[in-house]
Amino acid sequence: MAERHATARDLPDNAGQAGTFEYDSATRSPPFVDELAQLWHYRDLVLLMAGSILKNRYKRSLLGILWMLLNPCCKPSCWQSLSAPCSSRRYPTTPFIC
Repeated sequence: MAERHATARDLPDNAGQAGTFEYDSATRSPPFVDELAQLWHYRDLVLLMAGSILKNRYKRSLLGILWMLLNPCCKPSCWQSLSAPCSSRRYPTTPFIC
């Protein structure tokens, strides 16, 4: 994260005098706001890099980026289909809830 340097408008009226400058950290915005501003400033670069990473990661996959969305949906359904018969034998009146 880039440090913020004092500019002419940040300096008090008596800042030209030797030893009278005092930095007030209370006027500084929170780091989260600074990081969001930097993210917005470099949004094109971030989108290009994220797109490049996703393209390279799923380049040889048959389903491509769609697999990234299907995979988390398929895993719970597999677990439920495998564990449903076991749970229905133990608790016949209680429905199986994930």
